[in-house]
Amino acid sequence: MNKQKPRDIPEIVVPKGYELTDLIDTDDRGYGFEDEAIYTEEVRVKFE
Repeated sequence: MNKQKPRDIPEIVVPKGYELTDLIDTDDRGYGFEDEAIYTEEVRVKFE
């Protein structure tokens, strides 16, 4: 039987005084992926 271990959900920690958009580059111009995301995954966002 093939049982997979559940993957841990990655966490993004946003330091106090910053916004989430300060840490994430959402500009995908120039990579040829303007129509769809390169990769999507569920993440947790923690604000300090």
